[in-house]
Amino acid sequence: VQGLTTQTGGTYNAEIPTSHLLTGGFTMTGGAFNGSTGNINIDGPVTLSAGTFTAPSGILALSGNFNKTGGTFNHNNGSVVLSGNVPFQEVTAGGLIWNNFTVIDTLNNSSNATIRFKDNQQFVGAMNFDGLDANDLVLIRSSVAGTARTLTGTGSSTLVGDFLNI
Repeated sequence: VQGLTTQTGGTYNAEIPTSHLLTGGFTMTGGAFNGSTGNINIDGPVTLSAGTFTAPSGILALSGNFNKTGGTFNHNNGSVVLSGNVPFQEVTAGGLIWNNFTVIDTLNNSSNATIRFKDNQQFVGAMNFDGLDANDLVLIRSSVAGTARTLTGTGSSTLVGDFLNI
């Protein structure tokens, strides 16, 4: 789907095909989004203010900011991948749990990929922060100056960092 996709109500089931691409971002102000078993790539900002967003059980790939001010986010035992093809991504989403969360700097351009967390975050499964090399790091920051953020792994969570700066 090209351009900003907005869901204001009803139910969207992302079942066929097994991979969906939303270019321009996604805004949800109501209803239910069911990611099903495939993969979803959202190229642009994601804004959740109401409704229920259930991620796919495959991969939810994000190339923009993730802003949750209301509603519900369910990880559905899938993976979330934030690709480093943008200078930084900000996650404004407290009170949700990420599963198999990965940040990757994919560009060999001597520029770091920065992820900024506005709220504390909770993770199950693997947390991977994968920079490309010493010139292409993944930087983890708080988006609120002078305020620390906590990244908490639960259960059997693991943390893997490569070319990472915290």
